Amino acid sequence: MRPLIGIPCHASFRAETGRPIYGNNRSYVHALEAAGGVPVLIPMLNDFTALDPLLARLDGLLLPGGVDMQPSRYGEEKHPLTEEADPQLDQFELSLTSWALKEDVPILGICRGMQVINVALGGSLYQDLSDQYPGSIRHSQRDLPRTHLSHHIIVEPGSQVESLLAHRNYGSIVSIIKLLKPLVTVCISADEPGMASRNCSKFPVIALL
Repeated sequence: MRPLIGIPCHASFRAETGRPIYGNNRSYVHALEAAGGVPVLIPMLNDFTALDPLLARLDGLLLPGGVDMQPSRYGEEKHPLTEEADPQLDQFELSLTSWALKEDVPILGICRGMQVINVALGGSLYQDLSDQYPGSIRHSQRDLPRTHLSHHIIVEPGSQVESLLAHRNYGSIVSIIKLLKPLVTVCISADEPGMASRNCSKFPVIALL
């Protein structure tokens, strides 16, 4: 049977009517389908425990990209260049991550998802690399197409990431990992303080920026 992979929904508004909706990018859904999984969109319920019957059926969790996290989640004041966060989404995805870590459910964190994992484990973030880490690679390249390759990366030999991805190029991001927890292993380096990938030695977790 195909594994069921949960994807948290984001709150948004339908362009034509302005009505509030839940959803996520089609690219995540079809990528999971192509990889042999069955994507399951997880809505934000007022009572998180009401999701228990659904979560119990999941074989994995994909934490997608998205908006900046609230700096208060990792004990910092908001930087002037930090974009507006979604407090409800932060709480929702942190709760899902904590559940997955506790239940030993595999997690793939992409972009924001990587940051959520790190914060859930007690880590922190650089809110804006261009200001807080002078001389860093220009990570925010929203004026360029998503197919643009921003920089080369180096995959750590023998790592789990190497077995899955081999040597690949990667895109861009603004906010990045500052403080890593000891159980997190760096697998890909881009000569930056928040290298582009990690996997956790204690948990079944892979995170990609």
